[in-house]
Amino acid sequence: MALLAAKKKEDHDFEYGAFDKLFRKHINQSFAEDLQLAFRAGAFIIVCAMPFLVPRTYCNICYEVVRTRFYNSASVVYFCFTLYKTTGDTIYFAYGGLMGTVIAVFNIWALMGFFPGGYVPGTPNAEATFWMINAWGAVFVFLMLYLNLDGNTRVFGLTTFVWYWMAALNHHVVTGFAHNFEIKLNGGAMGELCCAASGCGIAIVASCLPTPLLATYKMNGTGKFLVRKLHSVWSDFIEYYAGEDKNPYSQNVLGKDLASLQSASGTLAPFITASWYECMGMGGANRRRLMMKLLDAYLSECFNRLSCVLSACLNEDFDDTHDKLMKRVRPHMTEVIAKVGDLLSVCEDRIIACGWDEESTTTAAAMKEDLNKCVDAMTKEFLAASKEMSLYHVSDSIAGEFLVGSNLCCWARITSEFCDNLQGELPTEKTDWTAGGGTLGIFAPGINNTPENLNYVLRGWVSVMIAFYIGFNGVAGKMVKNYNAALASTICVLLSKSVGGAIAANLMRLQGVVLGTVIGQVAYALLAWCVWWGYLSVTCFVYMWSCVTMYMYYHSDNYSTVGLLLSIFANGAMLQGCSDEIFDPTIAYHGIINTVSGITIMATMDLILAPDRSSNMAMRCYKNASEPLIVMADELFDSKVATLAPRKGAIRGLIAKANMMNTQASLEPRFWREDWPFATYAAGCSALTSLRFNMATVDYALVDPGSDARPKAPHFIAGTKMEEFEALRLHFKQQMEFIQDQMAKCLENEVIVDVFEGDYVPEASLKSTSEEQLMRNKLNEWAVAVSKNPEVIKQEEDTLEDTHVVKSRFASLEDDPIADMCILYGCLENMITQLETAHEALAGA
Repeated sequence: MALLAAKKKEDHDFEYGAFDKLFRKHINQSFAEDLQLAFRAGAFIIVCAMPFLVPRTYCNICYEVVRTRFYNSASVVYFCFTLYKTTGDTIYFAYGGLMGTVIAVFNIWALMGFFPGGYVPGTPNAEATFWMINAWGAVFVFLMLYLNLDGNTRVFGLTTFVWYWMAALNHHVVTGFAHNFEIKLNGGAMGELCCAASGCGIAIVASCLPTPLLATYKMNGTGKFLVRKLHSVWSDFIEYYAGEDKNPYSQNVLGKDLASLQSASGTLAPFITASWYECMGMGGANRRRLMMKLLDAYLSECFNRLSCVLSACLNEDFDDTHDKLMKRVRPHMTEVIAKVGDLLSVCEDRIIACGWDEESTTTAAAMKEDLNKCVDAMTKEFLAASKEMSLYHVSDSIAGEFLVGSNLCCWARITSEFCDNLQGELPTEKTDWTAGGGTLGIFAPGINNTPENLNYVLRGWVSVMIAFYIGFNGVAGKMVKNYNAALASTICVLLSKSVGGAIAANLMRLQGVVLGTVIGQVAYALLAWCVWWGYLSVTCFVYMWSCVTMYMYYHSDNYSTVGLLLSIFANGAMLQGCSDEIFDPTIAYHGIINTVSGITIMATMDLILAPDRSSNMAMRCYKNASEPLIVMADELFDSKVATLAPRKGAIRGLIAKANMMNTQASLEPRFWREDWPFATYAAGCSALTSLRFNMATVDYALVDPGSDARPKAPHFIAGTKMEEFEALRLHFKQQMEFIQDQMAKCLENEVIVDVFEGDYVPEASLKSTSEEQLMRNKLNEWAVAVSKNPEVIKQEEDTLEDTHVVKSRFASLEDDPIADMCILYGCLENMITQLETAHEALAGA
């Protein structure tokens, strides 16, 4: 049995303990991990809340730290914002929260240094001081929003500073800040810093106890899972594809695997990033991280190729020709997969071990040698069989088989190269500050000066300024009290760069804040009596409430923000210490009024200052993803373009952004307009995804790799400059542009159309898919002609090894021109099918 298959069986046979089974980890691992984390968060929130839950007679120190304002319920807020799913993420969030608080504390210290005592009417230069303090605050808010800062740094910096800013203007109360650049260890700002440090510190401890939630563990586990997933899908596919009959069950399972592969490789990168904060870029742990980065790049290419193979070959007819050919090469294919699995197993072990030793290096070299021999044997048998069966040409009857065989050889090659890369010099992580890397990355112009960021700054700055002005002056006497920073502080906590579905998002925030505040105040009135059962009941409520709401935060995609706000505001209302006095509900009333006012201001500014409607932004995102794909196809298939620019992966990000905007646009209120065509847009994005990885497969196979200009293979240029292919290329480009134009018309349509009306006539171009059939005919014409073109087919099997002596002494289907042309044929056939699917979706919209 192959080593990797044996390891997979060991993982499958692993038995969870009783504790994990209690949380149903053996049934749903994600559910169990998030629920366990929520219970852990609830327990440590009790630790944070201990000064408020223990009677003074039992803990006089607790009473003193609260009385002296070195500790308050804000520590719970810092804790909730900081604790996340891994220790690395928690340290990262803690750093951001502490840095934001330090920036706010430093600014109020400097402000009070230049303007001791703040604004005091009647003193010399009082008017100038008032405007200088306001100018300082306005500039501070602008810079915190504009600069490329971490989210937690921005939130806690702004939320903390607006209270300090308001205190500097409020001459009715003593601020407690240090003046004249003195350092006052018992000042109010230092107390806030202590609260931040305690909350973030407890969150880091919570991520480590009772067992550490290391991102390194998650990185290791995810890497192993993806490697074994890659191997198992290839194994299952070859078992299905080389089988005697078409198995509908296996076909459906592989279809699901195809859907999961398109996003699977992106799950490793976040853990690689988070694990840096656990090793600080030092030692063997960092070496493992860098090796995992190589693994992530390897998996990305493998998943692209495998996705192309699955999408092109799952509908194989399993005719007699296919069965005869597969019967001869199946043992060789199975052997190649087994050898690749063995080599991947060694690579996996060395990644976990953080490096290579002499024994493992020797073992890997022998495995690569065996793998190359297996690839050589498979290639020769495949070519011999195809020639004996008169299949050595480009056609629909053999294109799928060549596509599978060539990509299997490619998988073997890039696995060997991946093994070599792991043993070589690992990549560095130095990033240019203009791209947001390093300390100076906060000034990155390519990030700060984008239209999206500038609009976010405008919306946020105006919202905070209006809320601060209203809070300073008050409204209607006591409805919104003056010198009140709560409105601005609420906005600072809830600021978001997302502009899609603003109404729905703000309503959800409102639910979280209002329900959290009301439920917390009601529970406080009912439970927080200064008797033994009062302390116990508050403790139980805080723990259970925290478990439920933090689970929502960790596990739910739709209600994550609501869960966090419910936890923060309810616990903030509960943690005031016990009281035997009659509860005054007006306290909750003012808190709710402040929150509702702040969210209303923010929602209004989001609507007024939004750059555009979400639907219009989604239209542009689709066009932004489609246009470079059309350019990519034109350059890839145009014989006049001999070299291509380096691959950068930008199109994948554009398609992902378009997918995200589909959800945002669906949340937009359409009023009198036609419903947003969610399914049609999704079908278009799915087609773009498929087109991208099919083009990437052609690129991998027929364009030389490199960091500079990458030349196309000579036989690729020869095949694409043929008259038949040129006609196909033009039709393909026109159809891609047609789909883009029709998608734009569909998305721009805002008039409700009844398709059952008698006078309804759909566009003629949408009713027929004759263009796709024409492209298939052109593709088949090219296939017949290219198999006879001596410029393309100038390398036969008997000269295969001799022409590649320098490159390798082994044969591979990757080097066979017929195999390359079959890859091109199969990918084009698959892309035509995807365009047809998108066309049909538009016709039914």
